[in-house]
Amino acid sequence: PLIRLPDSLDGDWAGAVTRPLLWLGLALIAGPWLIYRIWAAPAGRAGAGAGAERLAWVYLGLGAALFLPLAARQMRWAFYPEIFLLIPYAALAGAFLDRVAARSSEQVIGVVRPFVVVALSAWFYVPTAVSDSPPQTSAAIRSAASCPIRELAPLLDDPAGLGAAPKTILALIDFGPELLYRTRHSVLSIPNHRRQPGFTAGYRIMTASDFAAAERGLRAAGVDLVLVCPDSAESWFYNTESDAVTLSQALQAGDPPGYLRRVALPEPLDGQFKLYAVR
Repeated sequence: PLIRLPDSLDGDWAGAVTRPLLWLGLALIAGPWLIYRIWAAPAGRAGAGAGAERLAWVYLGLGAALFLPLAARQMRWAFYPEIFLLIPYAALAGAFLDRVAARSSEQVIGVVRPFVVVALSAWFYVPTAVSDSPPQTSAAIRSAASCPIRELAPLLDDPAGLGAAPKTILALIDFGPELLYRTRHSVLSIPNHRRQPGFTAGYRIMTASDFAAAERGLRAAGVDLVLVCPDSAESWFYNTESDAVTLSQALQAGDPPGYLRRVALPEPLDGQFKLYAVR
């Protein structure tokens, strides 16, 4: 997987704590409460309907139990257990506020209620907010300012130059949609990678430390141009956590293998992008 939990806490203890909290924060509180409600709810007699409450909690528990392992494996599944856990989470908040209301005045509960609601809605974001490591999304957002595809597009689409014939461009997935919109060229991948062979091919090419294998991948995919922007999300997206130099790192450093030729760009684009043509 492109996004994975660390094998150990060494060097990434903050991420090892904040990512599960951000993905599964509701489960840490709502899960035990849901188990308690299943255990404490009246079972009732057959046909009497008294066990409807327990049955409802059981259904919610089964739904959460189905999706929680998937959410622990991949972040995209986290939304689904949250649907099932939101009801017991809200019930827990209501039970707590009822306890406070029974032992305090209306003025006190009027002050406490909004604080409890805000705390229960936001506590799992706190570790990420105070972390020294910037979230990955910040790199993608920064790409829009430091890698202006809008300014590069006229050069790529120039009929007297690179735009003389349609080409296939290998670029970071974040750049794919805008390249498609602003130029006549094709791209190997876009952010949605479901059933998209180009996503996998592009990732394998850029993370290859065997440059001969990367060349075979480029030619098999019919890539004509490779576009990199060092000040973008590429630094973490193509990070293999290996000591071997990958094609992405070589291209960002301006040291391409022999089958790629550096395309000269005018200032200031030359300081923002590195464009390579497949020989």
